[in-house]
Amino acid sequence: MNRAKRLGLGFLFTLVVLSILTTLTRPATFGVLTFVGLGLWIGTVLTALTLVGAYAETRVRRPWALLLLLALTAGLASAAISTVIYAVVAALPAALPEGPEAWTGFASPAEAALIGFFDGDALFGFWALWIELPQRFAQQAELAKQRNEWRHEAEITRIRRGLEPHFLLNTLNTISATVVSQPQQARELLGVLGDLLRDLLEGADEPYQRVRDQVAWLQGLSQILQSRHEGRLKIHWDIDARVRDALLPALVLQPLLENAVSHGALRHKEGGEVAVRITPEGESIRCVVEDDGPGFQGEPFGHGLSLVERRINLEKGSLDIDSSSTRTRVTVILPRRTA
Repeated sequence: MNRAKRLGLGFLFTLVVLSILTTLTRPATFGVLTFVGLGLWIGTVLTALTLVGAYAETRVRRPWALLLLLALTAGLASAAISTVIYAVVAALPAALPEGPEAWTGFASPAEAALIGFFDGDALFGFWALWIELPQRFAQQAELAKQRNEWRHEAEITRIRRGLEPHFLLNTLNTISATVVSQPQQARELLGVLGDLLRDLLEGADEPYQRVRDQVAWLQGLSQILQSRHEGRLKIHWDIDARVRDALLPALVLQPLLENAVSHGALRHKEGGEVAVRITPEGESIRCVVEDDGPGFQGEPFGHGLSLVERRINLEKGSLDIDSSSTRTRVTVILPRRTA
């Protein structure tokens, strides 16, 4: 509920409650003029509080100073309108023969100003609880949400910046091994690397990629890997058509593919195979990178893998590694996003 709506409801609620109380305490004098007077008093004080509060919230930094200013505003506005109402009633003796005290409850202008001041502070308390504090709480909640989003985006950027040099270093090492023995192949692989780097630069500000785009990029990387280890490495792709346009965190599968090749399939002297499968799983996407290597003991290795795990955690996904003496399977489950 926005501030204007709360202000309107607060005005109506206060007017109704005070009208009932006045009817119970001074039934002989309550009428249309009393109702109008209450409306003028409530409306004046609430309007003054709202205007001064909006003006001062960005200019008065100390909370106690802001509270003091608003309390004085409520008291002075109430004192002023109470004195004006008393003066109007006193100026109409023929229309209101009972006199101003019977209609207003004040014996003199000074009493109207004094009691009105404290009545205004009571109304200020209601205004703060009903209108101002909920608005402040909503603002703080929105700021907290924005801060979390900023931290999330900053962490995504930091992880991606860690993955990109990791990929570049590994790929350059792979190509360098062919420069002397196979210069033509090295030139071709450098061309492929150039295309991969171009794609990275074009999508540098995008935290997500469509599955089809990330797979195409990975297939370019696999071309470099398979050329370097010609005849010793096979990479199979099984991408379900239903998830091709879904979104994945950028580069999230790249370290998994590299690990499966270097720490899995190529640990066999004669080489091995890697399979990449991406399928739907309910409201999620299931990504599996599996190799037929001899597996590993202890903790999984690789700086890239730790970055991937952190990125998956940010997405509220899961990472599972199942390794045996004949294969290693890495399974990533991520919430299904659409472009």
